[in-house]
Amino acid sequence: MRRRILRRLDVLEKEECSRSLRRQASLATISFFYWKILLAYYVGGLKPNDEDPGEAEARSLNYESRNAYLKALFQGEKTEINKRFKNAARRLFAQVGADFDRSPPSVLFESFLRMANQLPEPWLSWLWSNLREECRSGPINTSSNVALEFVSAAEEPTCCRQHES
Repeated sequence: MRRRILRRLDVLEKEECSRSLRRQASLATISFFYWKILLAYYVGGLKPNDEDPGEAEARSLNYESRNAYLKALFQGEKTEINKRFKNAARRLFAQVGADFDRSPPSVLFESFLRMANQLPEPWLSWLWSNLREECRSGPINTSSNVALEFVSAAEEPTCCRQHES
């Protein structure tokens, strides 16, 4: 009887861990898309009538072009890309009088939301369209996505560590 209860408890803990990981991946996906558009619009000069935010995102990271940025991604230049993202985030928050390195997280979060709410309609629609598409295909694995590593120090939920083999 005791063994059966322990097995059932283990199954329930694994299910909860799985739900927790799905929530975390969904939040990371949402965060990634918002950062992409905010940096492209506020730092990279994205215009409401542009077709794709890729070039403006690359400009916000001080790459010569979208192709140069993609090349860096494919070559795994993680340290350099992280450095560029942090510099772009500093420039983004400086526009609203916040210091990325010294402002409390609550100030950065409120500033982030304020900027997101002020995006032009075409880019809000682009965000929702892409987020809906991601939700249809299920949460994506963003653990290797360099764009998110400086945004959140999201750790794997503790519940999942005990189940790794």
